[in-house]
Amino acid sequence: QKYLFWAAGAIAGLPFVTAEMQLHMNTPGVIDAGLCTIIDILDDDIDGEYSLVGVERGADADMSLLLMIVVDTMRANTGAAEVQARSGHCVSLLAPLASQHVLQEAAPVAIVALISAARRFPRRGDVVRGTCCALRTLCSLARCSSTAGLEHGSAVRESIVTALQNEGAAECMDEIIGSFSTGLTNADLLEDATAVIALVQGVEVVLGKLEEEPKSSALRAAGLKALFEVGRADIGIFVGGAA
Repeated sequence: QKYLFWAAGAIAGLPFVTAEMQLHMNTPGVIDAGLCTIIDILDDDIDGEYSLVGVERGADADMSLLLMIVVDTMRANTGAAEVQARSGHCVSLLAPLASQHVLQEAAPVAIVALISAARRFPRRGDVVRGTCCALRTLCSLARCSSTAGLEHGSAVRESIVTALQNEGAAECMDEIIGSFSTGLTNADLLEDATAVIALVQGVEVVLGKLEEEPKSSALRAAGLKALFEVGRADIGIFVGGAA
């Protein structure tokens, strides 16, 4: 089924994926195939024979609609770990392409679904990785929307920050770090989780945590890289505090 969906997506593009996911919202197998196709089309980091370069993506409005559909699939398939994991990945890819108006409405709902997924599947590295990646993207967008003076920017920031605080995003990241703080294969996960804490609570909080870690620890290396990347994207975080 995934290969058929991938082939159809390669021919018809994301508009086809959007339509099929709307029709099969409660069918995990179809949804999983759709999410995989979205990732293959939008993720520039994917190489190889399954990467769908040059496929029709649709208009900006289509990206906004697809983001809302992905969030709805998370809420409709809470027991399907694969759907939760890939949905997180898709949110991280689609959120930067969505309109500010849609982001204001969809981001808080996505945050609830993402954190719920991480807490429902705390030992599933793929689910937790998807959550951390998506939350990092949303946190970054909250800062960019506000500082860039975009229309609805302040409202987007407020909606995201409020949801992050209400759902205990920083505490969730602490729990994830505690469970995945060892192992070289968790470097990206730890970097994303640390970046979220920096963006939500501030750089000082992260530095305090890293100071307690051994110099050779995976968390310390990932955390320092997170601070570098966050600062490179927005140097103001080092002088202006958290989101």
